[in-house]
Amino acid sequence: MNSQIGRWFFSLSVVVLCHGHQSVFSQHEWDNWLFGNQSGITFKFGPPQGLPTNHLSTQRNTVSVSDSLGNLLFYSNGHQVLNREHNIMPNGNDLHGNIDCDKSVGVVQKLDDDSSFYLFTMKAQIPTPADYNGLYYSIINMRLDGGLGDLEPGQKEIMVQGTNSCPTQMTIVRHKNNRDAWVIVRNVHNENNYSAYLVTAAGVSLTPVVSPTIFHHNIPVCNPGSMKVSPDGTMLVCPSLPIDTVEFCRFNSETGQVTPLFSFKVGPWGWGSWMYMEFSRDSHYLYLSDGDWTYQPSNIYQYDAKAKDSASFKQSEVLVGHCSHGVHLQLAQDGKIYGDISGKDSLCVINNPTVGGIGCDFQLNAIHLINGNGSQGLPIFLQRYYLYIRDTGNCVNTPVHFSPWTWPPADSVHWDFGDPASGSANYSILTNATHSYSQPGTYHIHLFVRHNDNRTDTTSRNITILPGPVPLLGPDLSICTGESVTFDAGHCTGCSYLWSALPSGAVVGTAQTLTTSVAGVYEVAVTGPWECTGRDTVQLSVTDPPVITNDPLAKTICSGESTAIALSATVTVTTCYWTASLTSGTVSGFAPGSGTTIDQVLTNQGTSPGVVTYLITPVAGSCTDTSVTFPVTVNPGEAVGVAISASVNPVCDGTPVTFTASPVNGGSNPVFQWMVNGINAGSNSPTFSYIPVNGDQIMVHCQLSIVNCVSGNPAASNVVTMTVTPLSPVSVGILASANPACAGTPVTFTASPVNGGSNPVFQWMVNGINAGSNGSTFSYIPANGDQIMVHCQSSIVNCVSGNPAVSNTVIMTTTSLLSVSVSISASASPVCAGTPVTFTATPVNGGSTPVFQWMVNGINTGNDNPTFSYIPADGDQIIVNCTSSIVNCVTNNPAISNPVSVTVIPSAEVSFTTCFDTITTVNAKPFRLKGGLPLGGTYSGPGVNSTTGIFTPSTAGPGTHTITYTYTNAHGCSSISHSLLRN
Repeated sequence: MNSQIGRWFFSLSVVVLCHGHQSVFSQHEWDNWLFGNQSGITFKFGPPQGLPTNHLSTQRNTVSVSDSLGNLLFYSNGHQVLNREHNIMPNGNDLHGNIDCDKSVGVVQKLDDDSSFYLFTMKAQIPTPADYNGLYYSIINMRLDGGLGDLEPGQKEIMVQGTNSCPTQMTIVRHKNNRDAWVIVRNVHNENNYSAYLVTAAGVSLTPVVSPTIFHHNIPVCNPGSMKVSPDGTMLVCPSLPIDTVEFCRFNSETGQVTPLFSFKVGPWGWGSWMYMEFSRDSHYLYLSDGDWTYQPSNIYQYDAKAKDSASFKQSEVLVGHCSHGVHLQLAQDGKIYGDISGKDSLCVINNPTVGGIGCDFQLNAIHLINGNGSQGLPIFLQRYYLYIRDTGNCVNTPVHFSPWTWPPADSVHWDFGDPASGSANYSILTNATHSYSQPGTYHIHLFVRHNDNRTDTTSRNITILPGPVPLLGPDLSICTGESVTFDAGHCTGCSYLWSALPSGAVVGTAQTLTTSVAGVYEVAVTGPWECTGRDTVQLSVTDPPVITNDPLAKTICSGESTAIALSATVTVTTCYWTASLTSGTVSGFAPGSGTTIDQVLTNQGTSPGVVTYLITPVAGSCTDTSVTFPVTVNPGEAVGVAISASVNPVCDGTPVTFTASPVNGGSNPVFQWMVNGINAGSNSPTFSYIPVNGDQIMVHCQLSIVNCVSGNPAASNVVTMTVTPLSPVSVGILASANPACAGTPVTFTASPVNGGSNPVFQWMVNGINAGSNGSTFSYIPANGDQIMVHCQSSIVNCVSGNPAVSNTVIMTTTSLLSVSVSISASASPVCAGTPVTFTATPVNGGSTPVFQWMVNGINTGNDNPTFSYIPADGDQIIVNCTSSIVNCVTNNPAISNPVSVTVIPSAEVSFTTCFDTITTVNAKPFRLKGGLPLGGTYSGPGVNSTTGIFTPSTAGPGTHTITYTYTNAHGCSSISHSLLRN
């Protein structure tokens, strides 16, 4: 997988996993269809299947709303709204939707609240125009009724302005921005127009976009059929009066404008009927069902919606199906169009709506309904996003073309063709991509798209790749001029054959075999019963017989030399075969062989020339010509050679090396040319010295002084490749186990040598004086400012530098030890019994966050706090333990404070026994209070003068009063006693 595709795919996987429903729209909002007389189907588990529960009955009108996971939320017939438990919502009854009228209910989710929905209904009272009241909406809030949903109080049946002439025929489509929605209705009576209301995050617009219509009529019709907009949002169709006529319009999903183009009558006769219409998901074809839901049979027609005018549109009409009653048509998320037949317990289906003609495959009784039966009214859905895969081609080893069909258009795509054996070719980021499958079978295709709003979507489908013929023409062939060859593509039942000459493409045969004597490249295309084609090519060469062209056909060499005979012929692709025989003399080294060069070293052991004769036969393909003889005369002679050696190899970097040449048969005055890496160096000398670098290649050429019949002159020596070992610099670094360190604490220093060898030698030094022993570590108790370093002698003998090495210097910082202490003081002592006392701890060297543990009489109490308050008893002894938050260089941690004892003075025992009448009147005379012991205390309370101790009844007022006697002893400790006095 290339890196761009891999990043795209990974980014997509993270978005999908991390953003849930806001990242991948699985399009399950329209999985559940509830309709007709208590009927329903679901797509949640794959192919549609009947639903067992639906508590609504409706003739034509229904909506079903599910969440993005396919869980049912609510459904409605426009008159009632039921929750997912199939109960009517508390406020969900008696809405204006008419269950007997076409398209009088629809839903749009609120854009500013994912738990709220607009429910649109249309009231149609026939036939009095003044009585039908047009388009209404209510707001359903799924947070209400414990999450089952209900209509918002005060938000029920709100009339949309200007729709009082709209009986039914409502449709809802997305705005071009794929966020907002258009609610489109058809006005009749005097207006005769289309009105499109925009629904945005701000709500439902009050001012519609009004568009004209071709037909003008004043007759309100409750059941004319369905108004539909194509999935791509560009076309609108609407049945009109007379009711066998359809208006075909252009729709602008950005502006809401409807532009009528033409009208057409249904079928070949156009008899009066209600018409239900639906587009294929690619918006190419329009399907229309006519007929009455009770009395008239229904024909189902297909039209080419891409036709340019009404005539070609009408000419494209194809009858694709027939039913006994009228059929309501609805596109589903699987791309099929389903039909609801009134009174039937099954649905019909158009299986391939995007295929023209009867290939669309209309099927009756396709989906069985578990409960109830249909009633000509499948649910209306507002699709927000869609993504499908288009593909063409289904043959092995033939490109299959893929393209996405999506709304909105994708910003980028990623294809997974389900063919991992193809490696990186299994993926593509091209919008319109191709892929060739090497094996037949079923492949699962995945398409991932990302939109410019960073939303992602995915879809998949299976495709079947069919096998094709596999012709095998064998290897390329070569024949001689005048011969012919037959190629066989192999037998294939039901196959056709087409032979072509390349590159022109001219057809040269149509049979299983092809016989030819003409050189060229031939291709056979074998097409099988499934229209899959297999191809193979073969090249045919036609060769003239080759003729040896060497001139002269003889050669003389010296003993020890190669024959070096380069053979040439009239045909460039000639291969020569030869035999060799000794004609005269004592020559060795010859042998039979083949090729384009006779390269054999011949040696003459005698003193006179010898002759070896080669018999050479030229062959080109299957063509052979007359053999020729080629004598080689070998004169006696000496072979020349030279070898070199290095004084040392390997060698340390920067060391000079001397190379010595040893010639063989060099004569009295050989000439030497030294070469380093192919470049001339040195002088004419049998020795050569220089400082090599690693990988240098040294050799010498030796020109011998012998003139006659020597071989290999000049001679090239062996090559000496130098191995140069770089110098290894020796170094050493040291680290202290602690610095700064606490005074009096030992510190360990560790040496880390580089290129120290297996057994380095260490000499530690403190302040320039030798210390320690020969070890990689050194420990002692340093003083502040001590300077520590080490010398390291590497045990490596060869190719080192900087030996011995001197380390860095560590300058020690020592810190004096801090003694931790704590003292406490009491807020008061002595104190009266029952009086709280606060004790305060004052730490020394406690750090920023010391920890305190208070103790009373040796028992832990209080919290971790520098203060402690409680009510003491006489003689209690309080101390505190303080743990300093300073980690390093402290002593006496934790510290124990001085003990503090508290003297508690008991309060006097006080009694108050009344010795006066405790019952008096408001008008009685004042009297002195008595009875308090010990004497000398004070009286207080209502009507009491605390200075004189006199009680005044008129001041106290009527009622029962509490009189208090307070006595304070000499230490300032007070006690009280009470009595009651009634006035």
